[in-house]
Amino acid sequence: MINTHFNSRKIVSSYFLINNVILFDIEVRLMLTKFYVSN
Repeated sequence: MINTHFNSRKIVSSYFLINNVILFDIEVRLMLTKFYVSN
C-alpha cells in the first residue's frame, strides 16, 4: 500500500517537473522571439 502510494507520488512529481520544463521552454522561446523582433 505504502509502496504504490510512493510510486504514484513519484509519477505526479515527474509529471509536474515535465510541465515546468515545457512552460520554461515556452517562456524562453517567447523571450527570444521578442528579442529578435525588437532588433
